[in-house]
Amino acid sequence: MPTSLLNQAHKGAGVPFSSLLPGDFLAQVREAVGIITGLVLFVVLVCAVWRAILRPEDRRFAYLRVGVAELALTTLAIFTLIFALLLLF
Repeated sequence: MPTSLLNQAHKGAGVPFSSLLPGDFLAQVREAVGIITGLVLFVVLVCAVWRAILRPEDRRFAYLRVGVAELALTTLAIFTLIFALLLLF
């Protein structure tokens, strides 16, 4: 990364921030955001299905919520993913 770009950015010369970062880093950030978003959506939908099966009388907004059950399932999914990655490597 050339220091001239950093100097220009520091002086406020209008250098876009994305030009200071390597393209691979931005792709990795987008991928991480996509994985986290997908995990949250998956957990909310799985909890909604279980809520619909176990408590059909509790119908607020199509059984979708973000609460303690979703937090517990997210934590369990993250620990399971870490454990599976440790087993693979």
